Amino acid sequence: MHETARAQSILRAVLERAQKENLPILSKVEVLVNPTAGVDKEELLEIIDEIKQNTFLKETSFELKEMEMQATCKECGTVFLLNSPFDTCPSCGSAEVELSLIEDWALGKLE
Repeated sequence: MHETARAQSILRAVLERAQKENLPILSKVEVLVNPTAGVDKEELLEIIDEIKQNTFLKETSFELKEMEMQATCKECGTVFLLNSPFDTCPSCGSAEVELSLIEDWALGKLE
């Protein structure tokens, strides 16, 4: 069910951005996916393919690319890449971190 909501949000964002940037035809959409969010990429693509059939995006290909999340330790200020939602600071071991991106996904390039 989470993937359905994600797919709907992604398509809504693509349609809004395409309209805002006056892009009548899109051949490819790049979606950046947070690997720590537990997104089922295969299921997400299947749902996107199903939902897009009722839009002008029906011929558009969607590509999912993992993006690395960056965290900043609130204790010592170390900046590091987050590989898991349970990672701790590699310098001091603190679990108190601030994420640079907290969304499950973001739009990349629209072509």
